[in-house]
Amino acid sequence: MQNYRFAEASETVYHTIWSTVADWYIEASKTQQNPELLAWVLETCLKIAHPIAPFVTETIWQTLPWTEGILANEKLAESLKFNEFEALQFERIQDLVGEIRLITAELPGKKRYNLVFEKDELIAKNAETIRHLSRVPEIVQTDAPHGFSLAASGLGAYLDVPTSVLAEYKTELNERIEKISNEINLLEKRLSNENYVSKAPAHLVEETREEFSNKKAELEKVKKALEIL
Repeated sequence: MQNYRFAEASETVYHTIWSTVADWYIEASKTQQNPELLAWVLETCLKIAHPIAPFVTETIWQTLPWTEGILANEKLAESLKFNEFEALQFERIQDLVGEIRLITAELPGKKRYNLVFEKDELIAKNAETIRHLSRVPEIVQTDAPHGFSLAASGLGAYLDVPTSVLAEYKTELNERIEKISNEINLLEKRLSNENYVSKAPAHLVEETREEFSNKKAELEKVKKALEIL
């Protein structure tokens, strides 16, 4: 704001409140309720958003039974102390939940599977929060975890997916790899054609290059998914 980068500041505030606070903190707090902390989070969000959306934030502020005066007179702390270790732990939970959501959406049938793990204090301690955020039916600790390895989280966790479903998913991934590879080859040939590059409208050539780049990124993503299996 001090550098007059209002658009960037607005985007940051929007994503902080909508993505970080609403999508993650509010949802996580439903399993570990802390009214005092929730009130503080709401107040802080209103203070942060007030310079950008003064009317709506002031209206909300006036409805809070524990506040006095007007929001415009409130001061926001320049810096806040927080537990870096706890923040890192929650980031690991976000990684795990994000991977569960992604894999669940990708697997055939779109069913939900139990989360199984062997020994992990973070999962054991936050099982209910993880279950709520990821929508898995149950979280089970076992001596022999099995299924789809959730490697990105680094927590030694698995989705208890039947072998038949994994086999079907593997077949789908191989088919996608073949399809995307063929599309990449066609785009590469087009970009290697000097007549096309020199005579086609510049915006079409640029679109082809962008599509080529996107397809290569998509191919790598699918290959990594196959490697995890």
